[in-house]
Amino acid sequence: MFKFLALIIGLCLYGSACAPLTHNDPLLSKIIELVDHEQIKCLASVIWHEARGEKLEGQIAVAETVSSRISNPKYPKTICTVAFQPHQFSKLKVIKYDDNTFLVANRFLSGYYRPVVGEPTHYHAVWITPVWAKSRNMTRLARVGNHIFYREK
Repeated sequence: MFKFLALIIGLCLYGSACAPLTHNDPLLSKIIELVDHEQIKCLASVIWHEARGEKLEGQIAVAETVSSRISNPKYPKTICTVAFQPHQFSKLKVIKYDDNTFLVANRFLSGYYRPVVGEPTHYHAVWITPVWAKSRNMTRLARVGNHIFYREK
């Protein structure tokens, strides 16, 4: 949703289709200003609670999961409501993040990173196998670090 927002803003400001933004694009800072700061903090908090010990790819994959849920009609439409849905992100009880996870969240929402997994809606740690992971309604997408990512069919 936020990557779409970035594209639309680019179309509106430039008047025609624009290339993906790079980290030194002046338009990027304008888009970041438009993204609700609370939503960035909520995404940073999901990353901190769920993947702070992972490499960058693992942190991006977790952010992708939140983003994929927002664009799925089965889930709420904001990062914070997705993040704090009961029984969804096992460790998330309060907003807590550090400079690194805030930066990853901010860059993810601005379209700075390329997708790692490709629209996952679920994941779990490799050392557990939740009941839902065995469901015929799930397609396993990838293992990234210590997490396995899935998409609902």
